Amino acid sequence: MMFRDSVDSMPHASGLTPQVKCVVCKTAETKPGTATVVLERGPLTVVYKLVPAQVCPNCGEEYIDAAVAKRLESEAEATARNGTKVEIRDFVAA
Repeated sequence: MMFRDSVDSMPHASGLTPQVKCVVCKTAETKPGTATVVLERGPLTVVYKLVPAQVCPNCGEEYIDAAVAKRLESEAEATARNGTKVEIRDFVAA
């Protein structure tokens, strides 16, 4: 899974992140989809399901926008402060 920087993740007027050629397989354009993101640090594991992403239909590589990645990191930090060890949640758009 790759995280796209803020310049590359600028949404189109439609509100969707633009499609890009996959940097892993270099053969396909990414398509809107979802990803499962697992964040681990020390004893904490947080799993986010249904995270919006651009996904390569050829190799399955997932690209998460920088803004979404930052939000997931912030939520995981809050979860860690609460003393949670394992948490699984669906991503909910803000």
